[in-house]
Amino acid sequence: MTGSEAESWNHTIEADEVLDGMDQVPGQAKWAPIFRELVKCTPPKTIINFELLWRNPQPTWTSPGARVVQIGDSAHSYLPASGNGATQAIEDAISIASCLQIGGKENIPQSVRTHIRFR
Repeated sequence: MTGSEAESWNHTIEADEVLDGMDQVPGQAKWAPIFRELVKCTPPKTIINFELLWRNPQPTWTSPGARVVQIGDSAHSYLPASGNGATQAIEDAISIASCLQIGGKENIPQSVRTHIRFR
């Protein structure tokens, strides 16, 4: 841990901290020298340190009456890569739409809960 784990979109770190982290990479394969040079020439206070931290999933994705549901990033705790949040939101939308269509207007809470079980 770097001590910069506080939630922030604009927490900066200095080049020497990045270089130290590059030196601590396990294994024989190290960063290519050109990347070290790139970090060295980066102006001060411009390297954003956005920590990728594990988030425990929410205990429930629905409101108590199952009339509001979380989808995408808010429901699925993935690291931000390859559009995972967007992909999950699309899959959630298809799943909940199918459940609502099959369940009908009179069974919305049951349909939402069914969607949650599938996802």
